[in-house]
Amino acid sequence: PRASRIRGGDRRRSFARMEAPASLPAEVNAAAASIPAPTVAPTPPPPPPVGSLVWCKVQGYPWWPGKLLSRPSETVVKVRFFETGVDVKVPAAPAAVVGFEHKLALCDDEAIKKSCKKPALRKALAAAVQQAQQPGAAEVAAAEAAAEAAAAERAAELAAAWRYEGHPHIGRRVARPFGKALAYGTITRWAPPDPTAGDDLLFHIDHDDGDSEDLDEAEAAAAVRRWEGSAEASRLETKRKREAERAEARQGKEAAKRQRLEVKLAAQKQKEGRGQAAAGG
Repeated sequence: PRASRIRGGDRRRSFARMEAPASLPAEVNAAAASIPAPTVAPTPPPPPPVGSLVWCKVQGYPWWPGKLLSRPSETVVKVRFFETGVDVKVPAAPAAVVGFEHKLALCDDEAIKKSCKKPALRKALAAAVQQAQQPGAAEVAAAEAAAEAAAAERAAELAAAWRYEGHPHIGRRVARPFGKALAYGTITRWAPPDPTAGDDLLFHIDHDDGDSEDLDEAEAAAAVRRWEGSAEASRLETKRKREAERAEARQGKEAAKRQRLEVKLAAQKQKEGRGQAAAGG
């Protein structure tokens, strides 16, 4: 125990004799300076508002200027490209859409050349950038977004008003002229007139090519008449008649077959009856 106290005392005296260095050695300072500062992730740009100019990225294509028309959901935005007029839906994330002001460097001619290898695509992108930079482009974007919102509101109102039965036009075929060709479709639903909103009687057409449109009463009647006089209607009517004739012929053959079988069964029963009568006599 005594030796332990001596060792503890020596330790306390040795600590008292220690002095703090006036400064760190130069090598230590240099090593500390060479340690890289911790990296801080850049703050992502805020989501652009509806009706603003944006840059949009679609897989396989360079960043493209456009107009943010709407936000169909919390995770998806709808953008209309400049120059092409194409509408696309992309994720509502900085990797897919950012405000136009956040990528102004992409407007440079060298940046356009670097991002587009094909001359036609490069020309289209340059035209799109020029359109986005025109005075009043932001106002046009806001107006188109307002029209998109009004159309969506109108579509929601119609969705509640559409009826799928109760009108003789339901199921009727129609033909609509588009250029030199005719587009064929079917009337699938109708909406009664709404005098308070100033809405006329409407008919919804689902075209065979996947497109659709709404027609008023006069337009729908004209489309029905155009279908009735079309070559396609004549072809289908001829096909329908041929199928009906073939079905009638099949039914006739089946009826004749049944009749022959019935005659055969009757003759067989008569023969059996005569045999039984002869055996009983």
